[in-house]
Amino acid sequence: MSSQTELIEALQKQKIDDARQLLKAEENIPGNLDSFKNIQLFDILLRTKAFDIISLFVDKGLIETDLYEYDNLERTFFDAAFRILQDDAESVAFVEELMPKLSSLNDAVRDKTLLSFAFEQKANPAIIKTLIDGGCDVNTVNNAENTYLHQIAKTYNTNAEQVKQYAQLLIDNGADVNATNIIAETPLMLAISNHKKELVELLLENGAQVNEQDKEGKTAYYQVTVDHQSLEMYEMLKKYESPDFDKKTRDGVAFFFEYVKRISGSYSPYPATLVTAMMEDGADLHQTSTHYGVEKSVFDIMGEKPFEVFEQIVKTGNIDPSQTDNDGNTLLHKVAAYNVNYDQNAARDTYKKTKLLLEMGADANATNNRDETAMMLASADNLKSKTVELLMQAK
Repeated sequence: MSSQTELIEALQKQKIDDARQLLKAEENIPGNLDSFKNIQLFDILLRTKAFDIISLFVDKGLIETDLYEYDNLERTFFDAAFRILQDDAESVAFVEELMPKLSSLNDAVRDKTLLSFAFEQKANPAIIKTLIDGGCDVNTVNNAENTYLHQIAKTYNTNAEQVKQYAQLLIDNGADVNATNIIAETPLMLAISNHKKELVELLLENGAQVNEQDKEGKTAYYQVTVDHQSLEMYEMLKKYESPDFDKKTRDGVAFFFEYVKRISGSYSPYPATLVTAMMEDGADLHQTSTHYGVEKSVFDIMGEKPFEVFEQIVKTGNIDPSQTDNDGNTLLHKVAAYNVNYDQNAARDTYKKTKLLLEMGADANATNNRDETAMMLASADNLKSKTVELLMQAK
């Protein structure tokens, strides 16, 4: 049996002491590791903590230490190391000793640096810290100008505590929590997009700005309201920075208007409460946004909303029932004119909204610029007959 065959067999059977004995002889040290691929060599050496053998292979050039020489980091020694090594003293000490031997630490292989690959492989945080201490630059960016904070916010990792530990290590070592990528997204925006609440809070605690806009003009508040309909996340952001309701997307749309516009009966489990929260924080019913090329406000579209939402807006907004738009329409006109589109439930909502406005003192006889009353507008639809009766009684 050749010495190389003996070495392969010893390692395969995890007889590490036998392997050490064989490797004491210079002639038994292999010229390359190609013959060892089938036995998961690196997994065996790392799991048995045979770090002395790994160091020997490194020193003999059998493990490439110039990261830029690799075509791919997958299925390499580093792949195995990041999967296997934990936070025990021996493992950490081994990585500490290895780091000075590595070069091109911050150069990318297929747009992945050593550190970003470690994050992707869910390496133990103690190993991540050792990589950073050993020279991995926490502010390196990839081709999309994503920092490591961006990358861990995007990477699929269900271990929320581990993600937080990664982020804290980066922040403690100088990572910029408000850095933007090529489309002006911050790590906070990506954390929100990927539902990483624990990471969101950590970023906020460390100075993440919530009213910054990406290239589309969206802010973190736009995301938590329009994209995620999350009252919990809205309240979380508000603890650190009040919403800027004047910020608009590049299409000229404010997030309060967009949220209200999108509400339907089943749009969210708590649409009305989120609308109320925004109004209590200063959202303006009369602020305009661009809607199909026309400037419209929440006041203009609220008559279309389900009754429970309409009621919350009316009660929270201290609305003057006599207020009119540029065409002389009061809110009562807008409610009466809304097309219920053969929907009996929508017609019932129109009745309830009309009743609420009349109870608040709305004038059933008020006319718009075309001399139309609310009753005249409602009478155009047979489904609104109960609303017409209600308006007739109020005359």
